[in-house]
Formats: sequence, C-alpha cells, structure tokens
Amino acid sequence: MPQLAAKPIIDLLVGVRSLAMAQQVTVTPLAQLGYAYWQENPDPRRLFFVKGLPPNGPRTHHVHMVEPHSPLWERLRFRDYLCQHADEAARYAQLKYRLAQDLAGDREAYTRAKADYIESVMQKVRQQCVR
Repeated sequence: MPQLAAKPIIDLLVGVRSLAMAQQVTVTPLAQLGYAYWQENPDPRRLFFVKGLPPNGPRTHHVHMVEPHSPLWERLRFRDYLCQHADEAARYAQLKYRLAQDLAGDREAYTRAKADYIESVMQKVRQQCVR
C-alpha cells in the first residue's frame, strides 16, 4: 500500500490446501522463476520463498504459502487496519525506522522487536470485529 512505510519487497500471501503437497509441487517451478526456497524455515505454518537472494541481486519478492486456517492471514487485517488509521500507520513507521537503525543487518531481531506492537494493534482489530 503506497501510504505505508515498507521495505522495497513485494510480499505475496498464497493460500494452499496442504503445505506438504504445495512443497512437493511448487519448489522446482518457483526455483525456475528465480525463487529460493527457505528449507530451514523455523515457522512450520508456512512455506517461504525469496526472489533475489545474493548473489542474484537484491531481494524483490517474498512468497508466503499458508493453509486456509493459518493465523498468518491476520497479516492482511493488520495491513488493512493501518490503511484505515493513519495515526497508527505513522506510529508503526516510526517504530520500523528506529528498529531498522538499531538492528541493522539482523532481520530476525527486527521482526521479533516489532511483535509486541503488532499484537497490540491486532487486539484492536479483533475488538472491532466483535462489535
């Protein structure tokens, strides 16, 4: 979304019936398109592919494959909430810029450091859905 602060990488969230089946049929075709499969991914709720891993250039795309009932679908609700609440989007941008400076080069630490904030926003999102 143009109004959200983000890295210059396109994230795609793809629903699949079965991660095991998707792994069998997608790794080779995506590799032929330049996507590297992260086999050691510590998150068992998704398959993760990256296009542009060094030395093949800068990262340009991430593909996250998840099953229909994966909690990762909440990422779309988080994005939509930020698009509807400019003040919250600004707070998130400030946090991301600060963490990017403080944790430069450590993607996992950066992601972990955002987790509490993201959960606080998701509590607001869930409360809206209850009303």
